[in-house]
Amino acid sequence: MNNAFASGRDEAKNYKFKIPRKNIKGRIGDRLGNGVGNSLEFQEYKDYEPGDEIRHIDWRVYGKTDKLIVKRYQEELQPRVDVITDLSRSLQYPDKFKAAAAMFLSGLFLESTVCTGSISSWWSFGSGFKQILPYSVKIPVKISEIKTPEFSGTGSLEMDLTDHHFTKNSIRIFISDFLWDAEPEKIIRKMSDSASAVYIVIVLTSSELDPDMSGYNTLIDSENNETSSLLINNESLKVYKNNLQNHLELWEHVSVKYGAVYSLLKAEDVLNYNLIELIKNGVIEQP
Repeated sequence: MNNAFASGRDEAKNYKFKIPRKNIKGRIGDRLGNGVGNSLEFQEYKDYEPGDEIRHIDWRVYGKTDKLIVKRYQEELQPRVDVITDLSRSLQYPDKFKAAAAMFLSGLFLESTVCTGSISSWWSFGSGFKQILPYSVKIPVKISEIKTPEFSGTGSLEMDLTDHHFTKNSIRIFISDFLWDAEPEKIIRKMSDSASAVYIVIVLTSSELDPDMSGYNTLIDSENNETSSLLINNESLKVYKNNLQNHLELWEHVSVKYGAVYSLLKAEDVLNYNLIELIKNGVIEQP
């Protein structure tokens, strides 16, 4: 999995993460925001109040009007980015393509966001929210400095979101197969709370999107190892594909409703460096 993560970081050299055009709120960095700080971008005048910096008083205005007026400046911002990867056990099934693609994308997004001047952090969920890499303007050069995540979680994002509080005004990138029996609106509403931007990146394999199976098959629940036998024929495959399509369309609909950017990726495409969907959806671009 470290190889996939390193490949994603290396591929980031060919792309640029597109920081949202809207103003990003915060208090650190070099991008213009909606708050007030000490940059050189003048924003407006305001009446002086105790606690305002005296050096910002416009003495020329005071000389003409006898009023203490303070200059306010638009703060400069360095966006904070949360790359959030699903480490649930299910990403290792039906093969390990999903897990490898998730690691590739994590490396890609971490490297491409810090290259835009962002302060980025790497988080995981599946067994509670855990920070893999702290906020930094630089990702460790040596892969050995990064503890290899294990895809062993048995929880869900809905469960893990309950007690987690995101950094206010951060850009959040969620990477998962999103194959949970959960209410998308409840989850995306929490994802979007106080966010400056949200990206939903769904990764599925070819065999999940278009399975080629027939006859009696033993299905194993990757989360609890429960098994069940199922006769798979054309009719059952049709029902499965229809249900999957409805499931994905619901996630897409709710994403759009809350202003999140939705992308559906095929794991095999990601591992073959085919990132056209991310480009089409305005997530990354070629410099």
